[in-house]
Amino acid sequence: MPRMQPQGPNTEAIRRQNKAIMRRMLACFNNADAEAVEGLCAPDVFENIPIPPEAHGLAGLKQQIRDLHAAFADLQFEETSCIAEGDIVVLRHRLTGVHRAPFLGVPATNKNISYPGQEIVRIKDGKIVEHLGAYDVLEFLDALGMLDAQLLEHRGLRRLRAFIVSRLLNPQVTPTEQRRAAAERAGHTEGEAAQADLIEV
Repeated sequence: MPRMQPQGPNTEAIRRQNKAIMRRMLACFNNADAEAVEGLCAPDVFENIPIPPEAHGLAGLKQQIRDLHAAFADLQFEETSCIAEGDIVVLRHRLTGVHRAPFLGVPATNKNISYPGQEIVRIKDGKIVEHLGAYDVLEFLDALGMLDAQLLEHRGLRRLRAFIVSRLLNPQVTPTEQRRAAAERAGHTEGEAAQADLIEV
């Protein structure tokens, strides 16, 4: 994840103002108010999140809000802490909701989802110009039933990381298809690929 170091003045008034902007952004997500983010973000806001939308920048941010509310009923981000320093704000939260529609290629499970995350933003002239999202992706995928139990038990963190990345970027690909593709690249059978841990990271 890119580093974000605080810059500029660090007065109490600036910290209070920047926290308020961050909390208004959180309210946009909670209220499914995608259009309201235009008043909070610069037109060329830089977005960096672990679950990439098809669009980027301001359009990508709006799409995140729409996609999340389309997939999860009763979606809420509950603030657990908020810290500001200079032009940087870090807000930690817990997301809750009910998985009622397809998300990342996974059909609705009707499962209750609850997992932590944090948002880091840089604010300039009263607008968010940069946003980094950090989530417990493993816990999230496990809640949706997207993790392969055999992978968790026998393949180690290297293959688990490859699996998580591949599911985020191409959710339609199954673990079996991954093993088959890895075997073909290496000239092995699928069983040999599973034994030799050939999925690339």
